[in-house]
Amino acid sequence: MASIFQPPKITAEQLSGLVLEYGEIVHNTTDHKLYTGNGANGGIGISTDATYIEITDSSQGIHLSQNQFYFQNDPNAFNTLNLYIEGNNASIIFNTSAEGEFQFTIDVPENFSINKPFKFESGKRYVISVDNFLILWSEVQKYE
Repeated sequence: MASIFQPPKITAEQLSGLVLEYGEIVHNTTDHKLYTGNGANGGIGISTDATYIEITDSSQGIHLSQNQFYFQNDPNAFNTLNLYIEGNNASIIFNTSAEGEFQFTIDVPENFSINKPFKFESGKRYVISVDNFLILWSEVQKYE
């Protein structure tokens, strides 16, 4: 039978007064997250509450908020993307339709920077990622 690692369990109150050393891991039973040591009281969280959302229609608008990851598995690509960037640590992966011109609107807060102006071509797959108030986007190609 395989061994299963079970980190020590601790409450948030106990964790707040405990200095975790580098490499130590505990399970906070209050918020049900894992924390690791950084030499300071409470350590740092190593698990997130990320939300993964499959998109099937982007015409009504997608609000890309913190810890949200949108992806498109549907082979029917989009003709339109209405995207509202509202937070960091977020991304979207989508296909553009091979037929017709791809239309898009992207609302970006003033305090964000971008790696290059948006320009999407029909019949391609793209990723847009947001972190540290920086928007990075690129065409996604199959690895060969």
